[in-house]
Amino acid sequence: MLDLALHRLPRLPTLAVRGKRVLLRVDFNDGGQGGPQAVRYRMEATLPTLLWLLEQGARVGVLNHRGRPQGRVVPELSNAPLASALADMLGQPVEFIPDCIGRMAQIAMQALPPGRVVMLENTRFHMGEQLNQQPFAVQLAQLGDVLVNEAFACAHRTQASTTMLAGLLPTALGLQFVHELQQLERWKNAVRPRVMVLGGNAVLDKLELLQRTLTSPATKVDLLLLAGVVGQTFLAAKDLNLQHSLIEFDAVDLARNVLAEAGVLGCRVHLPRDFAVARRAVPGLLAGHRKPHGMEADDMAQDLGPQTLEVWQKIVQESPSVLWFGSVGHWQHRAFRAGLRSLAAALQARTTPPGGLAIVAGNGLLQSLAAEDLLAPLRQAGVMISTGGGALQQILSGHPLPAVQAVLQPA
Repeated sequence: MLDLALHRLPRLPTLAVRGKRVLLRVDFNDGGQGGPQAVRYRMEATLPTLLWLLEQGARVGVLNHRGRPQGRVVPELSNAPLASALADMLGQPVEFIPDCIGRMAQIAMQALPPGRVVMLENTRFHMGEQLNQQPFAVQLAQLGDVLVNEAFACAHRTQASTTMLAGLLPTALGLQFVHELQQLERWKNAVRPRVMVLGGNAVLDKLELLQRTLTSPATKVDLLLLAGVVGQTFLAAKDLNLQHSLIEFDAVDLARNVLAEAGVLGCRVHLPRDFAVARRAVPGLLAGHRKPHGMEADDMAQDLGPQTLEVWQKIVQESPSVLWFGSVGHWQHRAFRAGLRSLAAALQARTTPPGGLAIVAGNGLLQSLAAEDLLAPLRQAGVMISTGGGALQQILSGHPLPAVQAVLQPA
């Protein structure tokens, strides 16, 4: 893991914001795919920063993106509904401004009284956002005097409102953003044995992370529990036929190399012993439980099976340090959330020793935990719930975050 340079990061108390126009970059993105509980969690995580700014008498314009509209105005990806949700949380009106640049937005920010908030329209309705174009960033800068970046979840992306803008305005990171970095810094020294539960899709993207967990002293883990498409791809690397289960075939040969390297370096890899399966024709219905070598012709692995969960629950519950990244089952169907519930229960039952730590992360995992109303119980149990997936993966893979680099070395 990289040195996160926490001592060098500009933070909120270093900014003079009273009476100033503050652009607060957040990530309340749901991609237009639903997931309101997960979005609400991200909004709640941002509230301490927003409330601090309002108490200081700042005039706050909220910048946010939703989905991938590719520079087009897509009504279903508007930030308008988020203005109403934020107003309910704050207990004060939040006016929605139907653009994030231009004269209308400038007038709204100029007229905004201290201690009040407006929600600006989706930054990705302008192509300059994703292309990180300076003219677009200059137009954003005309709205504010100060930038506060609270968008940890998209800190791994180079975008005008998170990187280019930081070179144009005095900038600090928000309270949640800094907290996320602090927890990842703690993971470097978390007490052993350290366990990583790795699930979800995009196996090729996760292979570099896996290799770092084997070789880097700062991120090395002692046990790897591989689930989801990741686990299924690794089983395919052991020449097991999982029938119609999702497998990333381009990653199979590299998965074999990871398994061999893990054996040499002393990391124990646990692959699923059994699955909850569905028939290909009815993917939302449980058709039984199968071992990897006993899959029937129309089977699709959709979740971890009971034998696997019995072992994995014990490992998670007894481990002082756990990082759970990515969903473990096809949670969109209620029939396949047993793995999610079981591992969440194991995390809640842990007694964290001094130096221990539990982190859960990943966009799919955040949404799945929210769908089962598990976010609050996990937080009460002392589990760190990250608002980001790609950003955390990039840090653990040894790469800098563009949004952080922009703050440390403004353009």
